[in-house]
Amino acid sequence: MPYKHKEDNARRVRRYYQSNKTGMNKIQNNYKRRLRDKIITRYGGKCAQCGFTDYRALHLDHINNDGAEERKVLSNYQIMLKMLKEDLSGRYQILCANCNIIKERIRQGYTGT
Repeated sequence: MPYKHKEDNARRVRRYYQSNKTGMNKIQNNYKRRLRDKIITRYGGKCAQCGFTDYRALHLDHINNDGAEERKVLSNYQIMLKMLKEDLSGRYQILCANCNIIKERIRQGYTGT
């Protein structure tokens, strides 16, 4: 069988991951956090609406509200890689948590009164 080597390697990787789950999860989470920080920096490092700059409260936002559709095709991780590798100016923006929820409420027709 020509792909036996690939199958053996995949089995070894799965076995290693299973026996080192905690360490592997920590590595993956750190990588995703650094990736997110790079994206936020690339998109200006602050909320596009109010200028808030604390990275802990900044969100990656789909300007045209098409995030749910994109997540049907791509994982959040794949979307982040796409945002970092491709120049998609005009499709994404950075919003703070407050501006992001206000945008969603406006989209839903909520006026706040």
